[in-house]
Amino acid sequence: LAGGPSWLRLHHAAVVNLEESEMSDRIREDAGDSRSIYMDFLPVNPRDPSVLLKLLSGGRVEGTVRQRWLHALPRGAVLTEPVRDVAADLTLESVMQVADNFPSKKLSLSGNNCCDFVSYLEEEICVGDECDAP
Repeated sequence: LAGGPSWLRLHHAAVVNLEESEMSDRIREDAGDSRSIYMDFLPVNPRDPSVLLKLLSGGRVEGTVRQRWLHALPRGAVLTEPVRDVAADLTLESVMQVADNFPSKKLSLSGNNCCDFVSYLEEEICVGDECDAP
């Protein structure tokens, strides 16, 4: 759980890497030397103890899609899924729009959570045989 205690290390995120040619000038300027964007779904206030308590007791909290340029994997992160291909005509702007269109902004540990966000994103942008792999 992002922002949660160290004993509760459970968080999924998507990393999308696109060629520089698939980036607009505005996005290229924001990205600097990064060509990868890290996207995840987490509580609006992940470090608030009341948010953690509500989630652990089965409640729902306000969630947000976070997008940030990735220069290296976050500390302690482990890649657990294979790299998958995306549609040839996909732009970084369209990937970011798909992420922003995640259907629900209410987060819970038992349902609409970071794992569901990554699955949604993968279904929307992935192409080829790799998309069917578990």
